[in-house]
Amino acid sequence: MVLILALYCFTLTTTLVLGQFRGQSGDESCFEHQEMPDPNECCTRPMWVNRYMLKPCRYATSETETYRNDFDSCSVICGVFKINMTMVNNRVEIVRLFKPTNLKAGSDQQWRQVISKSLKLCKEKITRMVGQHAQERREQEQCEKATVIFEDCLYAQMFLNCPERSWIRHDGCDMVKNHLMEGCPYESLDAVSTRDRNNDDDDDDDDNDGFEPVNSRQ
Repeated sequence: MVLILALYCFTLTTTLVLGQFRGQSGDESCFEHQEMPDPNECCTRPMWVNRYMLKPCRYATSETETYRNDFDSCSVICGVFKINMTMVNNRVEIVRLFKPTNLKAGSDQQWRQVISKSLKLCKEKITRMVGQHAQERREQEQCEKATVIFEDCLYAQMFLNCPERSWIRHDGCDMVKNHLMEGCPYESLDAVSTRDRNNDDDDDDDDNDGFEPVNSRQ
C-alpha cells in the first residue's frame, strides 16, 4: 500500500538532517575558514533565478498509519523543482527530479546552459541515494536529506559556472570558488545561503504546476 507523505513544511531542514549532510560533504575544515565574501558579490544571477528557482524547499512528513506499510513515497518542492522519492521496505527505490513544463530561462542563453549543466549534476547527486535505508517511521528524513543535497548543489553549481560577464572581480571571490571546488558544501559559506533563502521566501508558488522529468540529456 502506498503511503503518501502529504503535509508540507516550510522549514528547509532539521538540525539532524543538516548534521548528516555536513558529515557527508567534506571534513570539518569546510566550516572552519577565514571570512569570505558573499557569493552574490562575486556573481550576479538573473532576477528570475532568484525569485523562481531558489525558493526554500518544502518537504513532506508522513501521515500516521496504524499498520505496517511496505511502500512509501514522498514529494519535495524545491523552488520550482519537484523531487519524488519512492521507498520499498524502508529502502530508497527510485528518485526522480521534475521541472515545470513552462520553466523558462529568459533570453539569456549562457544562463540557460548553466542551469542545464547544474540540473544534470544535481540530479546525479540525489539519485545516488537509491539503495539507502531509512529507519521505520522516519522515511521522510530521506526526503529532507535529498532536499538539502539538491538545494545546496544548485546554489554551488550556479556559482561555479557563473558566466564570465556575470562574474564580478572582487577580493576573495576566487577563494570562494576554490572552497567549493574542493568539495565543500555551499552551506559552509557561513550564513550566505540562509540569507539567500530569506530573500527568496516572499514569492508565491503559482509556478509549481505542470511538471516534466529532468533527464540525463539536459
